[in-house]
Amino acid sequence: MAQRSSTNIAIGSPLTLWWTRFSDLEFNPSTRHLSEDELFRYECLRGEAQHYFSQSRLLMKSVIASYLNIPFSEIEFVLNRYGKPSLKHNPHLIEFNISHSKDYWAMIISEHHAVGIDLEFVDERLDYRAIMHTFFTETEIELGISNSAIVGKTQDQARADFFRIWVAKEAFTKAQGLGLSAFNQALPLVEYLAHGYATSDLNGVPYIIQSIDLLPELKLAVCVFHTKQIQIQLRAVNQQIPIL
Repeated sequence: MAQRSSTNIAIGSPLTLWWTRFSDLEFNPSTRHLSEDELFRYECLRGEAQHYFSQSRLLMKSVIASYLNIPFSEIEFVLNRYGKPSLKHNPHLIEFNISHSKDYWAMIISEHHAVGIDLEFVDERLDYRAIMHTFFTETEIELGISNSAIVGKTQDQARADFFRIWVAKEAFTKAQGLGLSAFNQALPLVEYLAHGYATSDLNGVPYIIQSIDLLPELKLAVCVFHTKQIQIQLRAVNQQIPIL
């Protein structure tokens, strides 16, 4: 599959979205790059989850090491109560967030501005209507899903809208450093669903949500707490970053 190394996605302070497919990376699975805490988390997982955790940590550290031009060994993370990682020593005020789904991995990285990212494959087997009644607000269900038949959308399009809303809400809560308990916060869905881009504010703090299309079957959204419109550069890890 051809990979794009850099693309301007939106209209500022630039952010970089690094992405790759795990299967495109030429390195053998290893745990030598994991800290003691990370190794403990790794050993609590099983099977494919172990593999993805190890690869994701290696990718995240490789990107940050290259971005900051520091040795790989100097990178240490701390986790908040919801499991969001941040740099333990962070003089450059680097903000980042990661997500992966199936074979795809992505990381958004910025200076100064809180960021969140989520990507999900559109799973045709998923009972999305049951999930949305648990995690979506009534307004989100009405605007994003229930009206699908009224506006002539097919069930496939309604399912795609569910995933578009899900990744936006996930990116929004991750930018805040929160978990699923914050999913009841409403988003500016009319603008987002119509244009793939929306601005609003949370308790007086402005934020931006941007939908990004990598593949038709892959939904991805980024949230940035920022006062201006932004530019996101899209880069492929295996073309730009040496995997350590």
